[in-house]
Amino acid sequence: MKNHMLELRHVSKSFGGIKAVEDLSISVDQGDIHCLIGPNGAGKTTAFRMITGQYSLTSGKVLFEGKEISGKKAHHIVQSGISMKMQIPGVFEALTIRENLRIAAGNYVRSREMEERIDELIELVHIKDLGNRYVKNLSHGQQQWLEIAMALATNPRLLLLDEPAAGMGPEETAFTGELVKELNKSGLTILFIDHDMDFVKQIAQKVTVMHYGKLFAQGSVEEITHHDGVKQIYLGSV
Repeated sequence: MKNHMLELRHVSKSFGGIKAVEDLSISVDQGDIHCLIGPNGAGKTTAFRMITGQYSLTSGKVLFEGKEISGKKAHHIVQSGISMKMQIPGVFEALTIRENLRIAAGNYVRSREMEERIDELIELVHIKDLGNRYVKNLSHGQQQWLEIAMALATNPRLLLLDEPAAGMGPEETAFTGELVKELNKSGLTILFIDHDMDFVKQIAQKVTVMHYGKLFAQGSVEEITHHDGVKQIYLGSV
């Protein structure tokens, strides 16, 4: 039986009188690729930002590897072993690929090991031949892969990905899926948000569905794609 790496226990987040997330409980097992889906405005990204300490919780708690992390600062949560890649790449376009990775790895990789680690990350996400290029010259997909590499530079055990294939063409999307599976095989637990059900089917092992900030359904990909309620609120609308 797998251990829960991440647990959200009855977490809620309100902005004024608006409940963005309400009484949400999710468990992500160690070694899994777990997907969070739901219509726009369902509260998925808000949940991510509560996990990573970008948003404080109105109520509930978040546990990572059995220890509560809710209430901790974002950089302490990263240090504990969680890293996140947002939907819109947060790269430094005026710098080179290597310079971006040096910044990301600065507090997590020893100076004497820095260049070797950067070489590994560049090769892993298949931007090896672009190592000296300025990021502003990269395609959208290449920028997404660079940011995945930047997230990996902190040596996480849990990686959060917010729509990792957004805006990509079919070939880039397929490669991104294979990259995620490769990272998972290396021992990384992954929780990701997505809307593309073909992409979800390609890589997800478990799926949680949110609706109006609440847990709506969860199960295997097959169970979710055959769930009548999910079809009505989500799958039928895309």
